[in-house]
Amino acid sequence: PPSDCMFEQRPFRHTEHFYHPSDSCRTCICNNGTVRCQHKPCPFAQCSHPITQDCCRTCEGCLYQGRERVSGETWDNPSDPCGYCVCHEGSVQCERKLCPPSNCNHPVPTECCMSCDGCTFHGKKYPDGVEFADDKDPCGVCYCYGGDITCTKLPCYEDCSHPYKPAGQCCGECKRCFYNSVVLVNGQSIPDPGNPCSECTCQSGSVRCSKKPCPAAFCSYPVTNPCGCPVCEGCLFQGVTYSDEQIFPGGEQGCQDCTCSRGEVLCTTRKCPSAPCAHPALDDCACGVCDGCNFNGRDCYNGERFPHPEDHCQICSCLVLSHMHTFSCSYTLD
Repeated sequence: PPSDCMFEQRPFRHTEHFYHPSDSCRTCICNNGTVRCQHKPCPFAQCSHPITQDCCRTCEGCLYQGRERVSGETWDNPSDPCGYCVCHEGSVQCERKLCPPSNCNHPVPTECCMSCDGCTFHGKKYPDGVEFADDKDPCGVCYCYGGDITCTKLPCYEDCSHPYKPAGQCCGECKRCFYNSVVLVNGQSIPDPGNPCSECTCQSGSVRCSKKPCPAAFCSYPVTNPCGCPVCEGCLFQGVTYSDEQIFPGGEQGCQDCTCSRGEVLCTTRKCPSAPCAHPALDDCACGVCDGCNFNGRDCYNGERFPHPEDHCQICSCLVLSHMHTFSCSYTLD
């Protein structure tokens, strides 16, 4: 008769089917003293990281780096601190973590994402809240705050309005003045470029402009120039301004000829022209004029009739005819 089997120190009868004593996923059969075992038949698992369940590989979970994960589970990627992995129906997919947008202009890179907890400026990293020198401007200082950079000039504390800043220095000095592109030493004065009547003086780094002092005018009747200073370039005579060498009437009645000469006024009595009449009248300058008559010291107008001052029996009359005049006296008939 066929022989029984002894397998793994256990007896089995001929044609007996049994599970492998140490592997329940294998079935065995005793055939005439010989044991043959085979793995339990399993369907194909169409996933990349299947788990083993009921002796077969299944996509109901994931086996990744020796650890089982349930479908839908997410965990940090142990080989990439900026990545994460997810199990989906037996397959594991690892990706980089999404970084939130950095709402600053100079974020600093961290292990995975850009952060506004510091600043990156000209290729260098600076902690938040730090002050540092601007490596492209020796006179500049920059501040990092919330991932943004603010740069300003180094503060200077000169107590003057027009300091001079030598080349290579960030701040000016009050020992000299810089005014209208001109360097002035302390106490130096220059004409005011905006006002010809003023001059500007450097005083310990500050420029102060004031009206120029007027030089003395060595003449009797000076005029005033545009700066308000007396000058001998004309004459101010009796409230009227005359140019140099100008001739004008002078005296109380304008009976003199006056000349302006470098602030001085020279006046001479005007010569009277001869009057072509016998009894000319006298004008304001005591010159004879033929528009009336003067008889024995008495002025009379043209056509006037009056008694003779010495002979009351005569009537005199003044007649002016074509720039000539006659004076006649006749006896009255009484």
